[in-house]
Amino acid sequence: MKYDFETLPSRKDTGSTKWDAMYAKNPNLPQGVIPLSVADMEFCNPP
Repeated sequence: MKYDFETLPSRKDTGSTKWDAMYAKNPNLPQGVIPLSVADMEFCNPP
């Protein structure tokens, strides 16, 4: 089974404390900026 570790789904406005705090500190972040910590739930689920 092949997994896609390249595509990151947008977590903005999904209720994630980590992402909401990042955007609250700097709401004008460009697309593609991610918090320093990356967890397995940051990636799409396999089909």
